[in-house]
Amino acid sequence: MTQRINAQMNHLHRIIEIGDVQCVLNLRMNQNTFARLCYLLTHVGGLVESRYVRIEEKVALFLSILAHHKKNRVAGHDYIRSGHTINTHFHEVLRSIMLLHPILLVKPSPVDHSCTNEPWKWFKGCLGALDGTYVSVHVPSLEKGKYITRKGTIAVNVLGVCDKDMNFIYALTGWEGSAADARVLRDAWTRDDTLKVPRDQDIDNFISMENGATSQNCAGKGKKTDKTRRGWSEREEEVLIQALKEAITEGWKSCNGFRAGYLGFLERRMKAAFPETNLRGNPHINSKVHVWKKMYGNLVTILSKSGVGWNDTEKTIEASNETWDALIMVDNNARAMKHKSIGMNLEDPFPLDEGAAESMFVSVTPSFKPTASVQSKGKKRKQVDDGDDAIVEAINNFADITKNTMTELIKQLATEASDEKMSIAQDKVLDAMEKISELTEDEKVSVTELLVDNHNKLSLFLRLGHGGRLSLARKLLRGG
Repeated sequence: MTQRINAQMNHLHRIIEIGDVQCVLNLRMNQNTFARLCYLLTHVGGLVESRYVRIEEKVALFLSILAHHKKNRVAGHDYIRSGHTINTHFHEVLRSIMLLHPILLVKPSPVDHSCTNEPWKWFKGCLGALDGTYVSVHVPSLEKGKYITRKGTIAVNVLGVCDKDMNFIYALTGWEGSAADARVLRDAWTRDDTLKVPRDQDIDNFISMENGATSQNCAGKGKKTDKTRRGWSEREEEVLIQALKEAITEGWKSCNGFRAGYLGFLERRMKAAFPETNLRGNPHINSKVHVWKKMYGNLVTILSKSGVGWNDTEKTIEASNETWDALIMVDNNARAMKHKSIGMNLEDPFPLDEGAAESMFVSVTPSFKPTASVQSKGKKRKQVDDGDDAIVEAINNFADITKNTMTELIKQLATEASDEKMSIAQDKVLDAMEKISELTEDEKVSVTELLVDNHNKLSLFLRLGHGGRLSLARKLLRGG
């Protein structure tokens, strides 16, 4: 036992106490950084020593596994610990690391004009850089196909965002290796724990390290860009929904959609609620309404499929994994709806009843950019109106089909239940008639037919004793 403890101590001493070279080779950080990390995990992450394992050893084995992709058995051999001990302390450190995200993830600040850093001084106003990377993983054999990358390895596609000082701003993992970088980035903008950008900045203010491209305003080319993309907070969405309801109440909605100028009305309402907001009617509010309409269309399409249900408590679509795989294979837009809580977007702007949906969004005619030809403007608006009418018609057809189907199903179930009860009652009457020896076979058949045709007499017959049943049978035979 003493020899084992000495071997454990010597192994840890060789890694973290001899010098920076061995520490960097084994843990990918020098001794000073390692000590700082241990301090943060202890005082912020709540990591504590166990009876036989020091905090430094816990952190060292954790970093060693991550740095060299070691298996549990290999790490156990190196640190002379059991597989259970390695697994337990690895997850302890992982939980403590997750509690450090307010410290490890920084808030981005744009590159100012006084920046003298050679790589960054040419990108005034940029917030940082983003790129994707592959991290190797072990997955079940049946799911390996989804995780095969374009390089032929089994991995997950991880998005990382850093500022100019190489501090992490945001990280998103979990996507299969076969997923394209654009899909992962789109998920980062739309998910609940989205990549947050300061209100006075724009998502274009990031350099994409995939191809070296930057937003035009960051590169300093002086070209104007249509900044239709902007992150919306939950409070901003609630105010916009309320403003749309007010627009309907105050008569902005006509039979062909909203009247011209409704975007200005909505912009004024948003400005009143958020005096410092940079939201504009076009493109921000117009784009948000368009996204909501598209989401509602996808929702109606998915709910019309077989095997799909709606959880009104959690505001989510319910379906088996096999059903989701089939839906995503047909329509890739269904992936964004999987396990996503629609919440406010379905409850307020997109209720499932057709009347509310039509009065709120289905009849909304999005604004559009003016073109050189007045004739093309009218044509474009007509196309949008036709698309809205098609959505309304599809919703109405879906509701009618669902109503008729449910009515027929209820009738069928009621008939089957009634037939089953009658069959059970007939069996009971026949069993009771067999015990009445005072009647002939013909009389028993006649009484049984009379009882089956009269439900009240049948119920009374089954409740009576032997003498009562004989009296009722003779009464029925006399025509009583």
